[in-house]
Amino acid sequence: MWASGANGSGQLGTGTTTDLPSPIRVDALTDITSLSVTSTSGVAVQADGTVCTWGDPRSPDTAITVSALLGGAIAADGTVWVWAFSLSGTTAKPPIQVDDLSDAVALAMRGESNLALIADGTVWE
Repeated sequence: MWASGANGSGQLGTGTTTDLPSPIRVDALTDITSLSVTSTSGVAVQADGTVCTWGDPRSPDTAITVSALLGGAIAADGTVWVWAFSLSGTTAKPPIQVDDLSDAVALAMRGESNLALIADGTVWE
């Protein structure tokens, strides 16, 4: 992954908050299969299923996979995993699998409304 621009919340994933006027390679993020970013945070899923988050997940303009203090991802097998952030923005607990939810193809998480689109076209809240 390559990143450049404003970085006041660490949203570029470089491990710093230094703004970058020119693109640089983010070596810590490799083999990415899914990526969702906003102006202040980001979430990536790597090929081995590892979920990486960075920046400030508490921002009001959060990504479709991060809302307020909650994050989520779809594993390669269609299961849904969620995790919570502490008020400092770090992951507070390891991800847990959502029971009875499989074959997910998309997540939308915003505040208290969290939706999962299932492969058969149904939507779960």
